[in-house]
Amino acid sequence: MAQQEDTGWKTYEADEALLIHALVKLDADGKITYCDLANGNYIGTTTRAATAAGDLVSVKLRSAPGTHKGRVDEAVATGALLYTAADGELQDTAVASGWHVGVALET
Repeated sequence: MAQQEDTGWKTYEADEALLIHALVKLDADGKITYCDLANGNYIGTTTRAATAAGDLVSVKLRSAPGTHKGRVDEAVATGALLYTAADGELQDTAVASGWHVGVALET
């Protein structure tokens, strides 16, 4: 039977050191790692940092209600459309391999 998550938060094992508020994806082994340009299939954002592989990290799932904090790789304007960038970050520049994630609510 498939798992069901109703709270919008889930804890995963990190596959590498991760920064707080980074977009993450699931690896084939069920651990989380940074989402990047080529694979925008992110599951959510980290709510605390992982200092090393093997750390347990809480993730706010992308389907969770409310706003989501994120890391940007460049200055963005309020209202800018945000797309996946490298290393779990966001950018306001659309690229062919990036995925639209949301809108910046502040600069």
